[in-house]
Amino acid sequence: MTEVLLDTRTFIWALSNSAELSAEARGLLSRPEINKMLSLVSVWEMAIKIGTGKLKLPVSLESSLRTARGAGLKLVTIDLNPTLRVEALPWHHRDPFDRLLACQCLDLRLPLLSRDPIFDDYGVDRVW
Repeated sequence: MTEVLLDTRTFIWALSNSAELSAEARGLLSRPEINKMLSLVSVWEMAIKIGTGKLKLPVSLESSLRTARGAGLKLVTIDLNPTLRVEALPWHHRDPFDRLLACQCLDLRLPLLSRDPIFDDYGVDRVW
């Protein structure tokens, strides 16, 4: 594995080096040869949750992203193919952000660093 997409919760936990991170997640996040990626889907989700008061970060989202990008995190844009793929995705659950993340992983053939087993139901290569 040379690349891994972080789900939203994993990114938030990585910001604070949370105890919620698994040993494998910590190992992957610490390896410089692994390209760590974050989807703009997750940025959108965090912005909405911050705006509604459901999420609080120790520093602004913009500052958090700037720091993470300075440490090598790459942002993944939201392209047409995975967006259209959502239409045919089974309805294992209704979270629109997770559904689009699943489609991005499937379309780009990226493993997802996530604790959430719902991604397994979509055939995503999930690592935790």
